[in-house]
Amino acid sequence: MTTPTATKPADPLALRHLLARGTQPARLLASRPGPVRLGPGHRARGRVIGTAIRRLALALRPHVEQRLVVLTPLAGLAVAGLAIAFAVATGKSSSLVLFSGQSALGPFIGQA
Repeated sequence: MTTPTATKPADPLALRHLLARGTQPARLLASRPGPVRLGPGHRARGRVIGTAIRRLALALRPHVEQRLVVLTPLAGLAVAGLAIAFAVATGKSSSLVLFSGQSALGPFIGQA
């Protein structure tokens, strides 16, 4: 009698680093928190902040496109500064900000 083998995930590259450390995907998914419900005030603030960020990006775009080689490293320094400010303000690691989207990158690329 043979034991059933586990099926491979749709994107094995996304889970390879977890399996190398011995983390079981089922346990990882079970430990994730559920969806967060936001009230109307949170949604309104999110819309205002999102609109402000979009308008700032659209205003800066023509200036950045002309000086892309110079401003790209400056943008990296700005992100590093914000990550350091987060670490100082909260007492948590800056890697929480810098690598927060890393786990979503594999499925995102797989769906492209």
